[in-house]
Amino acid sequence: MLNRMRAPAYFTFVVAVLVVDSLTAQSLISTTESSATSGVSLRPASRKFEQTKVRQRPTGLTVRPIGNTRQGVSHPGDQNVRVAARGFALSATLTVPVNQPRPPAGWPAVLLIPGSTAPDRDGTLSGVPVLGRLATVLTEAGFLTVRYDRRGVGQSGGRPESAKIDSYADDARSMVRYVNDRNDINRDRITVLGHAEGGWTALMVTAQENLIDNLVLIGTPSTTGSELIMEQQLTALQSLGMSSNERTERIALQQSILDAVMEHQPWTDIPEQIRRQAQTPWFRSFLEFDPADTIRRTRQPILVIHGLADRHVSPHHATRLTELASLRQRGALVEKVLLSDLDHTLVETGPTAAGSPQNPQQMPVAPSLIEPLVRWLQEIP
Repeated sequence: MLNRMRAPAYFTFVVAVLVVDSLTAQSLISTTESSATSGVSLRPASRKFEQTKVRQRPTGLTVRPIGNTRQGVSHPGDQNVRVAARGFALSATLTVPVNQPRPPAGWPAVLLIPGSTAPDRDGTLSGVPVLGRLATVLTEAGFLTVRYDRRGVGQSGGRPESAKIDSYADDARSMVRYVNDRNDINRDRITVLGHAEGGWTALMVTAQENLIDNLVLIGTPSTTGSELIMEQQLTALQSLGMSSNERTERIALQQSILDAVMEHQPWTDIPEQIRRQAQTPWFRSFLEFDPADTIRRTRQPILVIHGLADRHVSPHHATRLTELASLRQRGALVEKVLLSDLDHTLVETGPTAAGSPQNPQQMPVAPSLIEPLVRWLQEIP
């Protein structure tokens, strides 16, 4: 059955499979068809967060061109730095609050972790510089922030061809140690923040590094990579209006690819072009990764934030992450915040959303996200 599928269907489908963040995958799948919906409905953990409306203050955010293909976020407090990793250097932007006195104990610091498919240090998704905008918001709230190009991307050195998820965690650990070694930060207030699949890297480095005091996970998956991909593709296929037979064929192809990557079956009947894309150390490590195995080894307070309008990582993942974190020993703290109109790029999708959908880079970080995030970072012991 598999070898009778049309070549274009193979190509479109495998590209969707290999893009980790399904926001990008959905834009490829739905070029001519409607985008997926999650089909999941959850009530917010706290009604006050669902209903909170925070007046948007000027953020000082500006967008500057970098090259010909992407935009970069800049801030008056930006400093470009190079951080030594294992055999190469990572290029980063450190942003210090301006027009604010430095606290006597030093700046509380937030390290923003990019996903292992992020095209730049701003964590740009569908034209929205997610991490760049978060950095601006947090800096104006009094936090020193750091974001960086992952290895082999932008101005960072290193080669990504042989990298696995734990390789990116090693890079993040180098960044944490750089932050800790600075003389202008509060070493008791170092937070790591991961968005989407970048939350997995944040989880890994938090489990490894005692220098980290707090962890924030936003829109982060809670299952293995294999389970996540199957969930996302089922959701996508259900939205495309395909026949039952065609959906069955595509799911069978998807499962065959995953089984072959995991060496559970040979690559029989799978085109060579798909094998070349899928048979990589990173993709296998992604499929094998299980956040449940990692989160139980963390001790730090964890904040889990998820948008109920996120159609790319379904909101039920926030509930599972919170449940896993609550099983940790030593009374480790965990808090969950579900936000009704927040989507995967951290903008509001409701009727009162600011900005224009035609210019997503100009849309502000959702005010409903800023309040609980900043409050938690300021109040956590």
